[in-house]
Amino acid sequence: MTTLILTNFCLPQKANADIVDKIVAQVGNEIVTQHDVERFAPARVRAINAIKNEDERKLKWDAYYSETLDTIIDNLTLQVAAARIGIATTDKEIQDTLIRLQDRNSSLRGLISQILAREKRLTPELTFIAKNGIIRNKLLSAMLNRAIITEEDLHDFLQQGSAYKAGVEYCVELAFFDSQVQYDKLKKNKKDFKGAVESVGGTYVDMDWVRLEDVSPELRSAVAQTDEGKLSSPLTDVSGKVAVVRVVGVRASRYIPDSVRRDVTYVLMEQQMEYIFSAWYDRQKQSIVVYRFQ
Repeated sequence: MTTLILTNFCLPQKANADIVDKIVAQVGNEIVTQHDVERFAPARVRAINAIKNEDERKLKWDAYYSETLDTIIDNLTLQVAAARIGIATTDKEIQDTLIRLQDRNSSLRGLISQILAREKRLTPELTFIAKNGIIRNKLLSAMLNRAIITEEDLHDFLQQGSAYKAGVEYCVELAFFDSQVQYDKLKKNKKDFKGAVESVGGTYVDMDWVRLEDVSPELRSAVAQTDEGKLSSPLTDVSGKVAVVRVVGVRASRYIPDSVRRDVTYVLMEQQMEYIFSAWYDRQKQSIVVYRFQ
């Protein structure tokens, strides 16, 4: 956003009742007058006017004027940028938004209530808050199609201090033997696990990565009690057949429940939309010329 200070405009030490409608700023083709600044928050202006000490009054007025003009310029800049892509608001949208924000638990609810209590009526300040809130939401929605969430994005988010704690997955190999004799031979065999199982006549099964909740209770217990790289104690059925578990590795589960996936995707979409919006808005501001007349 290019800002130009063009003239020497002397501010009054005290805001007069008869407001001089002088142009104090321009944002694109939008004009800001002294009237706009003084009527932005009338109760604050009245409070400043009531200060008897001239130096204090001037100090308060200068602070109010600077803060309010910055706010108006910032709001108009967003409106000008939005208008470039056909986004605007209607009076009915603004009125409905103010009503809704007072009725709901919103981050703006307290601010709006505070302004209404101070001013006792609808002010340009409230209108700006509602109007820019609507425009910002419309802009964020327009950025929605540009946001892309990948599987890795989900897992990265969940591993970075998320309230959701991922479960554990185990890389598991199984071996089945017809008898205790075959199993005893396995323990003496120094080959790799698969080769050792097959060399003594056993059956080897690579289960790859599994979650405990996806396997039988017996297997679940054996896996949970076996350290990584170790063999479990033998599991023997009533017929005398023996099974043994080898835990090859342990890692955080890659499985994400549907409810968690939905919630995390929503959060990440919001973050991406904010980033996309900020980048877009920064580019827009660079081409919107702002004049300040002082």
